[in-house]
Amino acid sequence: GIETFHDLLAVAADVPIVILSGNQIDAVAVEAIEQGAQDYIVKDGFDSELLVRTLRYAITRHRLTAELQSSEQRLRMMAEQLPAMLWTTDADLRITSLRGRELATMNLNAEQFVGAELSELFPSRSPSSEHPVLAMHRKALQGESSSSDLHWHDRWYHAHVQPLDNEQSNTVGVIGVAL
Repeated sequence: GIETFHDLLAVAADVPIVILSGNQIDAVAVEAIEQGAQDYIVKDGFDSELLVRTLRYAITRHRLTAELQSSEQRLRMMAEQLPAMLWTTDADLRITSLRGRELATMNLNAEQFVGAELSELFPSRSPSSEHPVLAMHRKALQGESSSSDLHWHDRWYHAHVQPLDNEQSNTVGVIGVAL
């Protein structure tokens, strides 16, 4: 049952687990997969070839998942400890991510900015002109990288923004760094 799965997971979290289920629709097997099992096999109708293939796939998936989680953790630690700010926006110039140790030094929480429009954070100085930070980001959406000094929260930064491209090389937003 699920208790056995939990007991096994508690002592062998680094081992891929495959559930051997009693019937076609086994809620325990589905629940175990949702909680970290790699796969399940139904007792009726499986053979040694299916068992070997399932175990190989489970081992590979488990290893790749662990590598991905480790890589994500290292990247997150680097971004959060970097003495700067890193951010991305979408094509509408809404902040989609914000990281960096600099936020903590100002007692700011990145989550309070995610979803905010840059125009809210950098309002126009006059009705006839756009804030320079917005102008930089708009240029990046058009494919042009730029750098500039900026003043934010009573501090001066040197900022660089450039287009954020997807896998098909289409610009989907902006990526920036401020030191």
